[in-house]
Amino acid sequence: MTLAGPGARGDARWQWLDLRLWPAAATVWAVTLLAPHLAAGVLGALAAGALLLGAVPLRRSGASVAVGVLAAVVVTAGTAAVRTGVREGAPLREAAEARATVELTLTVTGTPHRLTGGGPPRVVLDADVDEVDLGGGRQRSGAAVLLFAPADGWEGLLPGQQVRCRVALAPPEPTDDVTAVLSARGPPRSAGEPGPAQRVAAVVRESLSASSTRVLDPRPAGLLPGLVVGDTRAMDPVLEEEFRLAGLSHLTAVSGANVAIVIAGVLWPLRRRAVDRRLQACVGALGLAGFVVLAGPSASVVRAAAMGAVTLLALASGRARAALPALGAAVVVLLLAEPALARDP
Repeated sequence: MTLAGPGARGDARWQWLDLRLWPAAATVWAVTLLAPHLAAGVLGALAAGALLLGAVPLRRSGASVAVGVLAAVVVTAGTAAVRTGVREGAPLREAAEARATVELTLTVTGTPHRLTGGGPPRVVLDADVDEVDLGGGRQRSGAAVLLFAPADGWEGLLPGQQVRCRVALAPPEPTDDVTAVLSARGPPRSAGEPGPAQRVAAVVRESLSASSTRVLDPRPAGLLPGLVVGDTRAMDPVLEEEFRLAGLSHLTAVSGANVAIVIAGVLWPLRRRAVDRRLQACVGALGLAGFVVLAGPSASVVRAAAMGAVTLLALASGRARAALPALGAAVVVLLLAEPALARDP
């Protein structure tokens, strides 16, 4: 766990890498991958067993690492058990097992993505069910669902927008972290507008796309918004397939490079004027939050934002910024908050 480095003080030729979070991060990731294949009772027993092992006195050498790993098992398995229990006992899950058709109100939580293939254009998006009509009565629900729908009327929806629709329910795959899979046959009916931040972000995205169209040829005009904010709606399907075959699809997914450019651009004038580092971190956090809203809460955006947030926290505290502890912290926090990220490349 050492690395030679020219920045070491004095005659020291070796510098310790801080890998203390890595065993815990790897444990959180492993348990998160395993959790969908286990029942809530088994996950609860796993958490209880790790808790009991944590009470056993350990030798001083390696004790902190072992305690961190056991704590990771307790927290990850415990939260997974709660999520699984709630999901399996939800009334919407019973309706999905029966493959019922229901009327419901939902809130869009992810940007709609167009599906490739033949037939009429369709999109897939993430949503949370607010209310559902079951058995003649309307019930409130907070179930997370995956929705397939025609592109017409659905493709332009924004995160935070509330709609009402009639859908067919189906049970999810065993490894999915959703309560049900929905299939809509027609366009949605508006039940609530998205927040002002999402509306402003939509205007900025449309302005970027319109500017690209005015000054560039059609193929690069559709590519530029994808490179900048991950907006591939106008990207030529042939070019998109060429990117996929060449292994370059990651270039149109927002990543750490985009976040680094945004934060560097925001902080550059402040650093030139030697502004207090805590003010720099606050301004950087605002810029980071705005970019996340602009690019949309996809997996790559959330991961990159978490890394940027840890770096800004280090800037505010005056502690050395290290990539490996930041990566470990990002893995732990993100997988506990959103387990589906463990299986999303």
